[in-house]
Amino acid sequence: MHRNLLQIRTRLGWFGAYLSEAGVLAVTCPQPNAEEALAALLGLLPSGVPLSTGPPPARLAATLRRNLVAYALGKAVFWPLPLDPRATSLFQRRVFQTLWRVPFATVVSYGGLAEACGMPNAARAVGQAVGTNRWAIVVPCHRVIAADGGLGGFGGGLRMKRMLLEHEGLDLAALRPARLPTKGGERGPRWSAG
Repeated sequence: MHRNLLQIRTRLGWFGAYLSEAGVLAVTCPQPNAEEALAALLGLLPSGVPLSTGPPPARLAATLRRNLVAYALGKAVFWPLPLDPRATSLFQRRVFQTLWRVPFATVVSYGGLAEACGMPNAARAVGQAVGTNRWAIVVPCHRVIAADGGLGGFGGGLRMKRMLLEHEGLDLAALRPARLPTKGGERGPRWSAG
């Protein structure tokens, strides 16, 4: 096992995570076993990322592990983690910064997320950015749905999206997007220099 790859067992399944010296580079959705978590993780990594750059920062690994376990137990979790933004555009970071603010057990529409990002006519571009998210649960892309309450898409598959939303206590037959304030972006993931 490479030292900067973590496999974290929780009630929801196994999460895979890649931690660099700069922060969390990727987190998978929960998988049935450790091997599938590793395979899913390797599929998320930007090309050219070395797999043995050194041990993950112990404190960061412990915080991520503790938070994923708490989330799996149904708790709303604040994610004060530095994220490694390698291969992430400034536009994507802006979308992720806003998406990070969507509370536990709340959903927003793609259009609402675009509006909260200050780009009300960019729902399609925002949706494409959401589709590139490689920090499952930490940057909660599973909480973005269609304006009509339909699930929309999800990189982890619609079955996974349903499971995560139900895990947060949402009734899938009655999903209604909330309005996310356009202000409040001062809180969010800490982007490491990169």
